[in-house]
Amino acid sequence: MTITRRRALGLGAAGAAVGGAGVATGVWTRKLPGRTRVGYWLGLGGDPEPMPTDPAGAVRQATFSSDARPGVLEKWALALPPGVEAEGLPVVIVLHGWGDDHRFCFDELGLHHYQARLVAEGCQPFALVSLDGDHSYWHRRADGVDWARLVSEGLVQELAKLGLDISRLGLIGWSMGGYGALRLAAEELHGKVRAVASMSTAIYPDWEHCPQGDAFDSPADFEANGLVNRLDRLDGLPIHLSCGVNDFYIDMSKRMAEELSPAPQTMWRRGDHSANFWRRSAPVQLRFLADHL
Repeated sequence: MTITRRRALGLGAAGAAVGGAGVATGVWTRKLPGRTRVGYWLGLGGDPEPMPTDPAGAVRQATFSSDARPGVLEKWALALPPGVEAEGLPVVIVLHGWGDDHRFCFDELGLHHYQARLVAEGCQPFALVSLDGDHSYWHRRADGVDWARLVSEGLVQELAKLGLDISRLGLIGWSMGGYGALRLAAEELHGKVRAVASMSTAIYPDWEHCPQGDAFDSPADFEANGLVNRLDRLDGLPIHLSCGVNDFYIDMSKRMAEELSPAPQTMWRRGDHSANFWRRSAPVQLRFLADHL
C-alpha cells in the first residue's frame, strides 16, 4: 500500500490501547490527557531561557494600508543591526503565534538582540520585520480578510519602499506563525523565499484533530489551507524545524520532517510550547536563515 504524505502525517491519530501499559501509551500518544504533566515530571520541559542582552538596534514602528484588509492601519516593526542601513539588506519576516502581536518577537523573544549578536559574530547583516496577524492563522478567512496577501503583497511592498532587498526573503515563525511561514512559502511566496525556519509548527493531521477553534473556518477551509496536503510545494527549499520534546506538536513536527525533501535541519530538544523554548531556538534558526539569504 502506498503511503502518501497526507496518510503518513495522519498516522498521529492512531488509537491507544487500554490497561496498565495501554494507559501510559495513551497518555504519551495524547489520546489521553496528561502528557505535558508527565513530561514535566521527566524533566522534558527544559530550563528557563533568559532574554538576550546583546546591544541591539532600535525597533522602528510603522503602519501601512492594504486592500487585503480594507480600512485598517496595519501595525508592523523593523529592526536593523546596529550601525547598518536598510538599503540592500535581505529581510527575515517574522510571523507571530496565536494570541501574540508584532511586538512579541522583540519584547518577549529578543530577536533583535540575537540579530545583533549574529552580525557581530560575522553573519551577513539582515533586517527583521514583523506585523500583526491577530488569530488569523495567516491565510484568507471567511470574512474576506486575506492575511496571507497582507504579508506577500502589503508588507513586502513596504519593504521595497525602504530599499530592502525583497529578492532575498526568509521567513520565521512559531506555532501559528510557524504554520504561516511554511504555508506562505508553499503558496503566496512560493519561489520568492530563500529559506524558512519554523518553531513548534502548528500542524494538524486533519480537521477533527485541530484543537484551536478559530484556526480554520470549516473543514473545507482546513482542506484548502492545511499543511499536510502541500508539503510537496516546499520541495527543494532550505527549511529548519525546531520543537520541544514536551510540546504537543512534537510528533507531527517529526513526521513532517520525514516528508520534506531535502531533509530539513531539525532541533528537537527539551522544551515545551513557550517563549523559553523559542528563545532557545531563535539564534540557531536566525543563523540558518542568514546563511541562506
